[in-house]
Amino acid sequence: MALQTVNNSPSQVVLDYLNPIFLNMKNTMIAQIFDSSSNPVFAQKDITLKLVSNNKDVLTLPENITITKGQYYIPLDIIPKAIGTSQVSILADDMPLSTYKITV
Repeated sequence: MALQTVNNSPSQVVLDYLNPIFLNMKNTMIAQIFDSSSNPVFAQKDITLKLVSNNKDVLTLPENITITKGQYYIPLDIIPKAIGTSQVSILADDMPLSTYKITV
């Protein structure tokens, strides 16, 4: 007997964005939370995400953003400072670290 379980609580954070993003323009990124089956899941409480960019000369992000209770995503508008690449990491309680290489 094969048994498969699905956890419908948030288990990963995904950052979706245009690649590459454009210099001197407002670019929109979307941070989303997904369950263990990679389906969007609504937050049961406010979830604070910590954003870290390793190259602030290229891309500056807010330190924290919050996905509010009842939502599964948050849009984030950014304007890059220079051409280059930046590695962006997203940290959240009880979820694994997500890292993205963003090119401007």
